[in-house]
Amino acid sequence: MSFLISFPAVPGYLDSWSESDCAAFEKSFALCGKDFRQIRETRLRHKTVSELIHFYYLWKKTARHDEFARIYRRDKKKSSHPNIA
Repeated sequence: MSFLISFPAVPGYLDSWSESDCAAFEKSFALCGKDFRQIRETRLRHKTVSELIHFYYLWKKTARHDEFARIYRRDKKKSSHPNIA
């Protein structure tokens, strides 16, 4: 299993991302999904694809992600059934 690359949870790594970078990632993720190259091209050119992937796997374990997922799922359900309240 030594061929697998692991990203250790660096203490404070998520804290090193600014609020605007986090918000930009979330907006891009809502539009692009896991297309990290597209996320980089559209909003976060100063981050590498590797940094975006690392951030994603740490972010998805946070309360911030849970809130994002709750809101995104609610919005997605509304748009997929426009005639249902």
